[in-house]
This record gives sequence, C-alpha cells and structure tokens, in this order.
Amino acid sequence: MQGLDDALQFYPNTFYDFTVIGAGTTNPNPNEGDVKWVPLYWSTAANPTAKQQHTAWKIGSTKGIKKADTYNLYVFFQKYVYTNGNWQPLDTIESAVYQFKSAELTPSGTPGADGTDGQNGEPGQNGATFTPSVSTDGVLSWTNDGGKENPASVNVKGPAGAPGKDGSAGAPGADGEPGQDGTTFTPSVSADGILSWTNDGGKENPASVNLKGPAGEAGPGSELFYVGCGIHAEDTYDQSVTHTKTYDEILAAYKAGKACYARVKLFGAYNTNLLLLPLAEVDEAFGYVNFALTKMTQGDTSEKLMIYYVHIDSDGNAEGYWGTRYTLSGSEKFLPSVTAADNGKFMCVANGAWSAVTVPDAEGGSY
Repeated sequence: MQGLDDALQFYPNTFYDFTVIGAGTTNPNPNEGDVKWVPLYWSTAANPTAKQQHTAWKIGSTKGIKKADTYNLYVFFQKYVYTNGNWQPLDTIESAVYQFKSAELTPSGTPGADGTDGQNGEPGQNGATFTPSVSTDGVLSWTNDGGKENPASVNVKGPAGAPGKDGSAGAPGADGEPGQDGTTFTPSVSADGILSWTNDGGKENPASVNLKGPAGEAGPGSELFYVGCGIHAEDTYDQSVTHTKTYDEILAAYKAGKACYARVKLFGAYNTNLLLLPLAEVDEAFGYVNFALTKMTQGDTSEKLMIYYVHIDSDGNAEGYWGTRYTLSGSEKFLPSVTAADNGKFMCVANGAWSAVTVPDAEGGSY
C-alpha cells in the first residue's frame, strides 16, 4: 500500500489518494499456473456491508477527524490464475489488514462568533437504490435504479457442512381418509397367444402383447412308424404272421425316436377290423420286438380279455395271436404243495381233499 504512511490531517471533506498493489499483479511474463491477487474494494470494517465497501481508492471524512489515532483499513483481493494464456478469475476473495493514522487538528486564531443559520438548501436528488440478489450457486450480485456501477459479484456460498443428526421421530399422524376404490385390470389370452386387458374403471389399458413364441422342434415320438401285419385266424396261435417291416427297420425307427405301431388285420372275407398295436418291448440281446394290446370285454368273474400281439425277430420270423383269454374265477381247485419229504407218495383224495399219502397195499402189491 502506498500513500498512507504518514499521519494525515482529516479536515472535513478532505480526501487523500492511496494505491494498493496486489501480489503478482506486476508480473509481466506469467507462466501457466501463476497466481495474482487483484484489489476489489476496501473498508474500515472487517466484514463490511455493501454500503461499507469502497471501490474508489481515496480516504477521508465529510465531518473530519479531530483527534490523533490509528485505524485499521481492510483491503479485499480476488484471486486470479494464469491458464491457457489468460488470467482467469476465481471465486476466492481474501482480505489483508493495513493501518493509517490521523493527526490532531489544531485550530488557528481566536474562534469567531457563531454565524447565523443559513437558508435551507434545495432538496437533493434521490439516491440510487442498490438491490442484492443471490443465485442458487451462492453468487451475490447487485442491480440499481440509478445507472450506477454495481459492485463486483461475490460468491458467498461456503463449503457444505457436515450432515446434522437425525431428529427424533415425531408422533404418528392421524389416519387418512379411506382412498377411492382402485381399478381392476383383467387379463385375457387369445388362441393366437395375444395378451390383452380390460378394466372396470374406464382407464386406458396396457398395449396388447403376443406371448406366443415360435414353434419348437418336433419332440421324440412325434414322427410315426407303421408295420403292416396280418394274422390268419382268430383264437389261434399263428406262427406265420405277415409283416411289411423287418426287425432291423423297426429297431432303427425306434432308436431314431419315432413312435412305432403295428397295423394288424385279421384275415377273412368278412373281417374289417384293423388294430393299432403300440411297440411294447425291444430286446436287442435276443433280437426281437413285441407289439401288444389287451382289453377287457367282460367285467364279471372270471374276466374275459381280448389279447392282441405280434412278435417279430431278427431272423425274419413273426408270430402272433388275436383272440380271447379268461382270468381265474377264484373257485378253481389245485393240487396241494408237496416237499421232498413226500417223495414216493401218491396223491389221493382223503376227507374230500387232495393229499400226498403212502399206499402200503394195493391188490397185494406194496408201493
């Protein structure tokens, strides 16, 4: 600071110019990252209000300062950084404190008599009104209605503080009024896989969506394999059944995952029945396949069953049966069980039941 080194006589409306040179402002050849501090304004208050901030670099008093004293003078500087060939201002503003002195004013001569009051002066012009504004980023700026130069904008937003502690839970609020009944949306899926919606509240329904994916590949057994067979007579064990496919062809179709069936016809001028027998057994070790089907045609005891089967082996032979069989009624009589202890005995009826007995004498012969 220059111009305030000596004590100054502050007569009323007497002002003295002074100069403030910020650090780095005299650097003629700045380098990338250099810093300088540019004076913005001064004040005799450490935290001045807008009215206490002075941008004219002269000091004085309209009323004068009569006593000798020392006063603080605060100069506020804005930080600049040299970047990409230009000085860039930052939001950082810091102050430095200086001092100036006032000299005692000594009156000269004998004071004269008080003069008479002068006439009232003309009303002065209205002053300019400066209006502050703070942005969401914390920048304080000014406008005025007198066409005056506004003070420089200043960022007054400090760093974020630490989060405060959670407050205690408040008392539960009163129950709210019951809400209105909601709308029920009902889905529906068409045969083509289209998912659509309806609702009972007059609301806009969601867009329809096709849920049906592409058709999958055919699974095992989806392809059919038929063997044409003929049985010559009913209720007769037929050892010469005709067949249109060999054992090897049937086995290959089975291993390929095909559903194998025997299409069986009973020979005869008046017989028009055609049966479809599923593949019931595959035995590669012994080289044969069996097609079979059984159905019950009478539910009384004993049950009457219709038996259909075709047996085809790897040698090209085929046998089969088309006819009726019966189950046991439960009233049949069978010979009793015997053991090694009954060796040499005869079966005879004793007391109305079969039993193993020894016959000591039969017409003079011993057995």
